[in-house]
Amino acid sequence: MADIAEVTVDNFDTALLKSEGLVMVYYYAIWCKPCLEMAETVQASADDISEKTKTAKVNTDKDDAIVTQQRISTIPAFQVMNNGKPADLI
Repeated sequence: MADIAEVTVDNFDTALLKSEGLVMVYYYAIWCKPCLEMAETVQASADDISEKTKTAKVNTDKDDAIVTQQRISTIPAFQVMNNGKPADLI
């Protein structure tokens, strides 16, 4: 099972901005029913792509600063980072 790193304000720079290669970032909240329904799919996707892509998650309730900085307006949301730069938002 692939490890999905929990990203916080404290480790955002090292986990994402200074990360090399691709990182899929999952933005969620524990009260969000669609987010909870996607949890297994996110883990399965992380398992499938773990050889080429890291997976991380951000709890939007705990880390509003990240949400604001990355311009996340709805959840669940997925963001692809490439060498520390946002490549796409889904």
